[in-house]
Amino acid sequence: MRRLRKRNPFDPAHAARPDIFRGREDEIGDVAEALSAASYGDPVEHILVTGERGIGKTSLLEICARIAQDDMPGTRTGFDFLVVSISLTGVTDMFQITQRVASAIRDELDRRKVANPGLRSVVQFLLNWEILGVHYHRPDSAVSDDQAMGLLVEQCVRIERTGHFQGILVIMDEADDPPASARLATWCKTFTERFGQAEGARLVLCLAGQVELTAKLRQDHQSALRLFRECTLPVLSRAECEQILRAGIALSNGSSDEKTELRDDAVALLTDLAEGYPYFLQVYARAAFKADRDNVLDGADVQAAQVGATEEIGQKFFRGIYDAVATSDNYRAVLRAMAPFGNRWVGRQEILKAAEGVSEANVNNALRKLRDGAVVELHPDRPGTYRLQTNAFAAWLSTRDAGSSTA
Repeated sequence: MRRLRKRNPFDPAHAARPDIFRGREDEIGDVAEALSAASYGDPVEHILVTGERGIGKTSLLEICARIAQDDMPGTRTGFDFLVVSISLTGVTDMFQITQRVASAIRDELDRRKVANPGLRSVVQFLLNWEILGVHYHRPDSAVSDDQAMGLLVEQCVRIERTGHFQGILVIMDEADDPPASARLATWCKTFTERFGQAEGARLVLCLAGQVELTAKLRQDHQSALRLFRECTLPVLSRAECEQILRAGIALSNGSSDEKTELRDDAVALLTDLAEGYPYFLQVYARAAFKADRDNVLDGADVQAAQVGATEEIGQKFFRGIYDAVATSDNYRAVLRAMAPFGNRWVGRQEILKAAEGVSEANVNNALRKLRDGAVVELHPDRPGTYRLQTNAFAAWLSTRDAGSSTA
C-alpha cells in the first residue's frame, strides 16, 4: 500500500480538528468567561451544553479543553487549567462518577509528567486509592458515596494549593446517558459546594448531552440547575459550513503532494446536504473528497458520493432512532409517506393520502408516537402539520424502504 498523495481533512469519527473548527463563538465566550472567573477565584457559572445528536457537542468540548490549556493553534488564551475529561456512558451511580473523575485526574497528571512534589503525591495517592483498583468491587467495600467524594475533594484541594494550575476544569460528555440512580445533579451540587469550602478553590464543570439532559438534572435536584449556564447548540449557519469546508481544503493542500481545488457548486451542495449539522458536513465532505479523481472537487463529486454518505449517516445516526420508534408497519408507512416531503411541513391529510392502506386512526396514532419519540416535529402554530427533523433522515428513509409495502 502506498501513502496517499493527498490528505483527506474531513473526519466524522472524531472531534473536529481545531484548525478547521468554526462557529460557536457565543458558547466559547461563555466557557472563557467561566474560566476567567475561576482563575480569579470569583464565583463561577458552570456550563451545560445541550443539543441534538450530530450537532457538534463533543467537538465544542474539545475546543474548550484546548482553550483551558492554552493549546489553540495560532491563539494564546492565557489559561492554564488542569483539564479532566470523562464520558458518563455506562455510569449508574454517584460512586462511579467519583471514580471516573478521580481516575481521569490521576491519568492527566501522570500524562503531564509533573515534577511538583505536591502533584506527584496526589498521583501516588490516586494510584493506591482502593476504589481505582481493577479488582475493586463496590458491594464489598465500606467506602460510601460521601466518603469517596470527600477523598476526591481532598485531592483536588491539594492540587489547587500547589499553585501549579489556575484551576480545574472537569468535562463530562454523554451526561444524558446515566439513569436517575446516578444522581448526577446531586453529585455536581455536592462536589461544587464541598470543593468551594476550601479557600481559593477554583473549579469549572462542563456537562454535555442531548436536550433531555436539562430535564434529567432538574428531576434529580431542582436547585442544581442554578449552578449552570445552559448553552443549547443550534445548527451551523451556511457561512460557517462554507468556512469549515474551505479551511479543510486549505489544511489538506498545506500538507499534501497533490492540491485540491474546491468549486463553489460543491460548497453549495455540501452545505445543503449538511443542513447545519457538523457531523453530516464531515461525512458528506469526506465522501466527496474521496470521490474526487481530478483534484477538482465539484458538484459532480458530491453527487457521486451522496447516496453512500447518506446510507452511512443513516446506519450510524438514524438506524437506532428508527428501530426504537418505528415498531409497527403503520409507523413505518407514515415515515415512508413523509419522506418525499423532506423536512418541509406537511398536513395530516396529505400524510393520510400518501400512506395508502393505513386508516386515519392508525395514522393519527403513528404521528402521536413518532412525535413523542422526537422523530417528527409538530408545527407550533399549525395543528395537524408535521415534518421530519432533517432532509438527511428523509433521504435515508427513501433508500431504506424503497419497494417495501405498507400495512
